[in-house]
Amino acid sequence: MAMDHSWYAGIEGGLLWPKNATVRANEPGGPSFDYIDIDYKRGIDADLIAGYDFGMFRVEGELGYKRAKHDAYEVDFGNEGG
Repeated sequence: MAMDHSWYAGIEGGLLWPKNATVRANEPGGPSFDYIDIDYKRGIDADLIAGYDFGMFRVEGELGYKRAKHDAYEVDFGNEGG
């Protein structure tokens, strides 16, 4: 907890649930095709926070680390993705 006119620091951490991703290509005036579907595993999220409280406002900096590994890839060349 920050007090007026003092420094403060903190550590945060948690789990990360990233959304799956799709790499697509669009043909001008034509259909779009799904090329690669990427599924992710759960990951981690860690942050270091430090700042100074001036009373009316604070100045704060944050360093973060986020990591989630790939779980599976699915490649569909030539199938219409809609």
